[in-house]
Amino acid sequence: MHYWESITAAGDANITLPAAALIALWLAAARMPRLALSWCLIFGGLLVLVGATKLAFIGWGLGIRALDFTGISGHASRATAVIPVLVYLLCQTWQAGRLRSAVAAAYAAGALVACSRVAIGAHSESEVMIGFALGGAASAGFIRLASAQTPLRISGWLAGLGVLMLCGLTQLDPAPTKAWLKNAALYLSDRSEPFQRGDRASPAR
Repeated sequence: MHYWESITAAGDANITLPAAALIALWLAAARMPRLALSWCLIFGGLLVLVGATKLAFIGWGLGIRALDFTGISGHASRATAVIPVLVYLLCQTWQAGRLRSAVAAAYAAGALVACSRVAIGAHSESEVMIGFALGGAASAGFIRLASAQTPLRISGWLAGLGVLMLCGLTQLDPAPTKAWLKNAALYLSDRSEPFQRGDRASPAR
């Protein structure tokens, strides 16, 4: 179990949100403001969608009972959105074959994070599959946009500083995103208790 918990940490908000901000910083430093804005909109839209599905279930019981779906996996979606983009930006000057292999490995890492969420009992298969698909679509869409631009040249010190920062963040405790979403959902729905997986009040669709 410790193995899966170590893997699932790679998708935690403590790491993926700063990593997403680092991507935007790299793009801005490279004087690519439109690409930076595109990344912010793509990743921000993903966060909003994931959060909305979680709020809908916690506060109003809106889920898909037949699929055991109570909200998109944030870990799976964030990891699969961020890791491939980080790898692509760091390796885009490589030969085409090596670059494709590196990005494919990044998607495999995202899939591993998604699997870890099921292994530790945090999500159902449907929740991580949808999260992986949406995160993958977000990163693939951005990479497609970036590939049409002049290759980004990240200064060595900036890249090294960013990687060191992300490595340091792995020592932090998981971000309390679940508690934040729960409090927000209860406030918005005016309920005293959140809906739980398997509650009869949760409508089947």
